[in-house]
Amino acid sequence: MPLKHGVLIANHLCKTAKDYVQGCGGQSRIATISDGHIEIRHFFDVWDDEQVFSSLSVNYRAVLLSIPDGDIADVQFHNCLEWFVDQAWAARSEILSSKEFNQEVKERMKTYKRPPGITRYYETVERRGLLATDRRAPFLPKLLVSQKSEQGQ
Repeated sequence: MPLKHGVLIANHLCKTAKDYVQGCGGQSRIATISDGHIEIRHFFDVWDDEQVFSSLSVNYRAVLLSIPDGDIADVQFHNCLEWFVDQAWAARSEILSSKEFNQEVKERMKTYKRPPGITRYYETVERRGLLATDRRAPFLPKLLVSQKSEQGQ
């Protein structure tokens, strides 16, 4: 079995567990090891793969349950297969389009400069000056001295 098929099956099993096992859930992380190289799949890709099986599960259950059912006419079974094929083509189109889009987004994310976030609170404050009515003035003598010297006082 190719590694990519094993990854899809692992993803499907994780999604099934999250859907049916109480207390199981959250974001899935899938890693592969091949030729001594470890690769952790991006969460965009994991989510996309989860959606493939979720969207087709009702249809493939109907097909599988219809195979041995003698009460279902051949025409009905054919219609069931046609529904599955139609859904499969739609899912394939959607997932391949989504993978292309996700690849573009992942490339843009590599060059995205993140805002400073919480780390900015540990850096020097950039003061823009005090107003005469600023109640912080008594606590900032160094700033007041520098402002007075700039004003020539």
